[in-house]
Amino acid sequence: PDGGFGGSPKHSSHVASTFAALSALASLPDNGGFLSKIRKQSLYDYLLARRQSDGSFELHYEGEVDIRGAYCALASAAIAGILSKELCEGVARWVLQCQTYEGGFGGEIGAEAHGAYTYCGVATLALLDEKGSMDILRLKVKLQQVCQTFSIIHDLAFVFKYLPAEVVG
Repeated sequence: PDGGFGGSPKHSSHVASTFAALSALASLPDNGGFLSKIRKQSLYDYLLARRQSDGSFELHYEGEVDIRGAYCALASAAIAGILSKELCEGVARWVLQCQTYEGGFGGEIGAEAHGAYTYCGVATLALLDEKGSMDILRLKVKLQQVCQTFSIIHDLAFVFKYLPAEVVG
């Protein structure tokens, strides 16, 4: 009723569950016609209510705030075709503050870098068309050091797809 999706019919809405639900619908042939039936204004209002004044997103009402929230919220909005300047305000600045001295991204400002959080950071910046804002040289070093294979392969895909060859090396 609040515009987001929960993990099951009686669960509260959660930004990650919303992203999962929209991704599943979008993966159906012709979207199964379901994406056109989403109450886009309700979804938009739900996502905007999760955005914090610093550009971060809480994952659910009064819930944790980390880089997954930014990625899941913006990816959900992109899938639904409701990504806006208002929703994106301050997000790139907040995500960039999550990039650590070693080049990866932590779940929140000041946290240790992790492969999955790095994926969320890189993907969020790609959605915002802010890929050039991150410290690519440090990110490249971090990607060579970590062992979270799934996330890192996707990080590398973003790096190689969206960055100039002379930067990637």
